[in-house]
Amino acid sequence: MALYRDALPQLSGDLFLMDAGLETDIIFNHGVDIPEFAAHTLLPDPKGREVLATYLRGFLGLANTTGAGLILDSQTWKAHMHWAKDLGASEEDLRQATHDSVAFISDLRNEFSANEKPILLSGLIGPRGDAYAPEEAVAADEAERYQPSKSVGWRKPMSIWSPHVKFGPPALGVRRGKAAFFSGYKSHPATIAPAGSNRSGHGGDEMAEAFG
Repeated sequence: MALYRDALPQLSGDLFLMDAGLETDIIFNHGVDIPEFAAHTLLPDPKGREVLATYLRGFLGLANTTGAGLILDSQTWKAHMHWAKDLGASEEDLRQATHDSVAFISDLRNEFSANEKPILLSGLIGPRGDAYAPEEAVAADEAERYQPSKSVGWRKPMSIWSPHVKFGPPALGVRRGKAAFFSGYKSHPATIAPAGSNRSGHGGDEMAEAFG
């Protein structure tokens, strides 16, 4: 299956599916504890890894039966340095977790290589702190400087996206950091999504530029 090095297949106008809240489903519907809501912590444990695989196989199969593509996220919502203390993890631990997660979804994509439509690997980057009630304001320049530490371990090129960005300055900083990360590639595989169900984040011109 092609790796989409020069173009994002989800921009073709075809239908693409995503999963539907991995952590919430696994915790509340399957009774599996996820430490600190950090799904990557399940990967080292064979039972946890199989829980993740079973969950994602459901969406891979659904994409195939409906003739849709799939954006397959890594389990790295909290695999960055803001959460290191809570997770008892070092930067190297988080780097390895990112590598493991990308390898995990890559293996799943290979398992479903017969799917008619593309399966795009996507690096998931969560916010610093609570997306809906941030503990402190983060300036655009600071968010841009922090971006490389969030991107440790990503293999270029793959899509990277940041859901639940509530305020304009960090959204703009994340976009700038990703633009630098993907410098030299024909496509710009980075997406930012605001907290909530629409573009209702705060930040005026900076939020507009981040989505521009």
